[in-house]
Amino acid sequence: MPHVPRNRCCYPDASEINYLPSEAVDWIGNPGTVQIALDELADRVHEIEINGGGGPIGDVDASIVTYTPSVDAASCWQGSSDPGNVNDALDQIVLRICDLEASLGSGVPTDASMITYTPSVSSLACWQGSSDPGNVNDALDQIVLRVCDVEQCCDSNTDLLDNLLPPNAPDLDYISYASASGVSGKLSFDVSNTISGYNNVPDVLVDQSFTVSGDRKGIYASGGSITGIINDDVVADSNGAYPADSFGYADEGVLQLLVNGSVVHSVDLSVFTSGNSYNGNGSGFSSLSAATPVNFPNSQPFSLRKYRTGGWIVTAADLSNGYNTIQVKHDRVSVSDSLTQTYNLVIDASTTATSYASASFSGLSATGSKYLSGVRYHTGATATYNITIQNAYRNTYSSSGSAVSHPTSRNCSISSSSIPNCSGNEAADIVLAKTVTMDQTRIIKGLVGESSTYGFGVSTSTLRTVQSTITSSITSDYTLLIDNQSATSTDLINYFDDENYRFHSGSNFATNLSANWDSTESLVGVNLNYVNALQTVNGAVYYPSIDFTTTNMPNAYAGSPNYSTATGTRYYYGYFTNATVAANFRLRITGTATLISEATSFTSSSAQVKISLRLPSQTGWMDIKTSYIPGSWSDGDGCYSATYGSDTSIPTGANGIGITFGTKNTASSFDKVYYRISAPQGWTGNLTSLQIEWGV
Repeated sequence: MPHVPRNRCCYPDASEINYLPSEAVDWIGNPGTVQIALDELADRVHEIEINGGGGPIGDVDASIVTYTPSVDAASCWQGSSDPGNVNDALDQIVLRICDLEASLGSGVPTDASMITYTPSVSSLACWQGSSDPGNVNDALDQIVLRVCDVEQCCDSNTDLLDNLLPPNAPDLDYISYASASGVSGKLSFDVSNTISGYNNVPDVLVDQSFTVSGDRKGIYASGGSITGIINDDVVADSNGAYPADSFGYADEGVLQLLVNGSVVHSVDLSVFTSGNSYNGNGSGFSSLSAATPVNFPNSQPFSLRKYRTGGWIVTAADLSNGYNTIQVKHDRVSVSDSLTQTYNLVIDASTTATSYASASFSGLSATGSKYLSGVRYHTGATATYNITIQNAYRNTYSSSGSAVSHPTSRNCSISSSSIPNCSGNEAADIVLAKTVTMDQTRIIKGLVGESSTYGFGVSTSTLRTVQSTITSSITSDYTLLIDNQSATSTDLINYFDDENYRFHSGSNFATNLSANWDSTESLVGVNLNYVNALQTVNGAVYYPSIDFTTTNMPNAYAGSPNYSTATGTRYYYGYFTNATVAANFRLRITGTATLISEATSFTSSSAQVKISLRLPSQTGWMDIKTSYIPGSWSDGDGCYSATYGSDTSIPTGANGIGITFGTKNTASSFDKVYYRISAPQGWTGNLTSLQIEWGV
């Protein structure tokens, strides 16, 4: 043991030293001094000797206590007989020392107080002063002083010995949460709005959120287990005393699993070996290791300090509906108890599914106005979507701002929304009335509409906390006629979104024309300049065939035409313009059509189409399918030139359709090139764009 520096607390005679025994039951009373302690010790020895021999027990003086040495009396004692008592034994020890000293030198000391004493330690620094104490009496005095110093040192440095030992594993103060967190949500119950069989949450009222955060683990459906690790925050000791996740005092006391403040399972650590320890419901402690001694750095065990590791589990049978708390406690013996933090959660046992009723649309408002090819379109529309949601509050409900969403929203937009407060009525219905807004550029029955519908279509989905999310069926209504596409055509390309570069058929195409098409004129009316025209609809040129009346499209403008009666070959006239003088061009065409020559006869109800170009005041209508013959510029003559583009079909490829007018050019055609599209009765094709590359 290392030397403890002297504190020089006192230097009394040995007979004056007070003595306080560590085990009071071993004494008649507090002996108070060493002298009395020796008397009592002698008395106790006497009692033991007499009691062991069946004699009476009494208080005696140390001097009359009999003493029987364990060594051979003849060789170890003065004379050949047992000295008989302590006093005579001490005298004989003195004489023995005297004999030994006399044999080593001269003189025969006879009194014990005169016997010189040489300590066996190698350094005089272990004694008071720097000299040999000289005799037994002085040596005893110094030993008393030394004990006094050590006791005072230990009083002021209580951890001196403890610091030399491997540390105990930390107290049990934490449990991890290995299960997935539940969900955040709002409560449909509290102390003033109770639900039978549900524990109320002490700090959350009805319609307030129970939010996953920290030790608050959220809302769960019933039926699952919650698990974790004991003292998961403990890292392994750097000197190898104990591993990660350890807790100390592991061979004493009781380990308790508490749910809602009550012990649902406990294990006595003083007798438990290792393994799982569960109650009848399967809750308890898993993989609990044996109580294992901590190790010194050299891996030698120190058995007075022990640790364990393990996990915990709470099964559904030990959880209540509503609010629950979970803790682990170590009820200890030698030190105060230790208790972990508290996890809390809510069990929502309701399995009632969401249902829906009374879905409908109301209050349609179709707005705006736009004409194309004699058809009047609305450009926007709104309506109210109505639905009743049932069972959404049982017995918790979503706190999401988009808990009520609409997975299907055909031809319209509709916003998601939160669930309104239930005000303590978990059986309440949610009656929704939401505005839907048309979000399509075009809705035209038979041509374009989301999912082949031509009005509004909406479904509703309601997010639940732990129950399944149920989506309603799609509610549909209305037949809208919408075109809100802005004009995109330019001087050199027609996208057929508008009719800003169109002529009617009665125009004088030999002259300098400006667009003269009236989009309000019916293609089956009485105006002869329009009754033979193709229709601009849905961003393309089609043969007119759709019934736009309110009989077929109830929510269209009144007075819309019925084009299903259209007959005969029909035409589309338009123009390109550019100030640069040019005689050679290239056409690019998109759509679905079969390009034929002007000389070929049409087949009704086919995709065949004819296209001719004209330089006003310079040429007739020249066929883009027929090759150009120099000097030929009359109606039906060709203007095709593979030199400028070798394509001859629709849609055109990378080369385009080459066009030449030979020696004629746009210098004398008012900087314009006119075009004519012809299609047979019942034409099944369409053109979606017509573009000219000028001066190739």
